[in-house]
Amino acid sequence: MKPYMIYHINNDNQTFTFLEMREVLQKIYNNINIVVISSLLKKEMKQFLIDTDILQYVDFYIGKEENQNTEFQMYLEVLKRKKNIKPLIVVGEGSSDISSAKELGLNTIDLDYEKDCLQLLDILKTIQRERLANMFDHTLLKAYASKEDFEKLCQEAHDNHFAMVAINSSPVKLCKEILKDSPVHVGAAISFPLGQTSIETKVFETQKAIEDGADEIDYVINIGELKNGNLEYIEKEMKEIVSVCKENHVLSKVIFENCYLTKEEIKEVALIAKRVEPDFIKTSTGFGTSGATVEDVLLMKEIVGDKVQVKAAGGIRDYPTAKAMIEAGASRIGTSSSLLILKGFDELYHF
Repeated sequence: MKPYMIYHINNDNQTFTFLEMREVLQKIYNNINIVVISSLLKKEMKQFLIDTDILQYVDFYIGKEENQNTEFQMYLEVLKRKKNIKPLIVVGEGSSDISSAKELGLNTIDLDYEKDCLQLLDILKTIQRERLANMFDHTLLKAYASKEDFEKLCQEAHDNHFAMVAINSSPVKLCKEILKDSPVHVGAAISFPLGQTSIETKVFETQKAIEDGADEIDYVINIGELKNGNLEYIEKEMKEIVSVCKENHVLSKVIFENCYLTKEEIKEVALIAKRVEPDFIKTSTGFGTSGATVEDVLLMKEIVGDKVQVKAAGGIRDYPTAKAMIEAGASRIGTSSSLLILKGFDELYHF
C-alpha cells in the first residue's frame, strides 16, 4: 500500500469533486491523514471547504508560500515521529502542485474530472480495505488442524494482505516455509490457552518458536499468580519474554484473558505493560468464557496510551464488531473470521 498520494482536481469543477469526496471522507476520515496543498486555493475555496464540512477532515493546510515545501516536510517528520500508520491523501490542483509533491517524495496520481472522481472514491475505499486487512491476525488454533488447513490459512493471509497467521507453536516451521516469499508474519501462541506453565517453560517455548521462524509471539499471562496478587511474578514473566523477543527483533503480545479478570486486575497488568513495553497487550485467547469487548479495549488503551498497542481477539466475527474495536483503540484484530469481516466491509462499501 502506497502511503502518499496526490489528487489533481480539475480547476473548473472543484465543487463537484469535493462534494463527491465528502460522503467517503465522512465514513473513513479517522483512518486517513488529509493534506490540502494548493497554489489556487484562495479564500473563496477555503470558505467553500468550511461550508461543506470538508475542512474538518484536513490535518494540514498549505498555501503557495515561500516556505511551503519546508512546512510540509516538517509535517511529514511529525507523522514519522508519531509512528503514524495512517495513509496520507494530498489534495492538490494543477501541475505546479504535482511537481511540488514529487519533490517531496510523494507518490502522485493525476486524475481529471467526473469520470475519474469515482476512481478517487475507489482509491479511498481500497486504502481503507487494505488498512483493515493489514490489522488481521488470521487465526487457526484448533488442536485438530491439518497440514492442508495451514496451507489454506497461509494462502488466505497472503492473498488478502493480512498481518499475520496466528497459530500454535508446533506448526510454526511449516507456516514459515509456506510464507517464505510473503510479507505475512508467522505468530506463535505461547503457553496457550491457559498460561499455566512456568516462566522458564514459556521462555523456552518462545525461543524455540523464534528459532523455527516466528515473527511474533502471543503469550498468556499466569492468571493464577495474578489472582494471588503476585504482581512481581507477572512483571518478571513479562520482562523475560519481552526481552527474548526484543533481542530477536520479534513482536511481543501479552494476552490478559480479560473474561477472568476484574477491571482493577486489567488495570494492574496494563500498568505493568506500560513499564515493560511489549509491542501489544491483548484482550483474550478466544478460548475463555468470553472474548473482546469495546469496554475492555477502551480501558486497556487508556492505561497504556501510545507506549503499547492493543490487540482485540475473541468473538470478533463481523465488520461492525471489528470496526467498533478499532475505533476503541485496537490496532490488531485476532480472528478466524477475517474473510467474513472483509466481506462485510465489501458489502457496506459496494466493492
